[in-house]
Amino acid sequence: MTTQSQLLQDIIDTHQNVTSKAFNPMEQSGITVRKAMPTYCSTSMLASAFAPPKVSLVMTVYNNEATLSEVLESLLAQTFTNWELILWDDGSTDGSVAIAQTYAQQDNRIRFYQGDRLGLGPALIKAHTYTKGEYVGWVN
Repeated sequence: MTTQSQLLQDIIDTHQNVTSKAFNPMEQSGITVRKAMPTYCSTSMLASAFAPPKVSLVMTVYNNEATLSEVLESLLAQTFTNWELILWDDGSTDGSVAIAQTYAQQDNRIRFYQGDRLGLGPALIKAHTYTKGEYVGWVN
């Protein structure tokens, strides 16, 4: 079983191999390439990239086309960024699904799930099963 530290070391090793001359086909073909400054980061910095979010936010949507973009823009404008949003569509029949999918594609902190009409309580319970954060909040 691969541990997180082994995975992080594999990423570092791969980065070092890719940036070495032996793996640069442009230089091997005689073309002069201007190299970028190498990027160094600690194992702890890489570990934080793989860590679960501190806060999971759960939001259920049912025919909220008129206000959904405004709510999502408000979340994205927050100064605290260590969060994920579980966005559950509860069988919308308007343009809510398209809006939610667009935001989920643009920001990997937003995870979109689409289901049949369950009602608020069951939809919240279902959405909550996807949370990964230490703390959970509800966006209403």
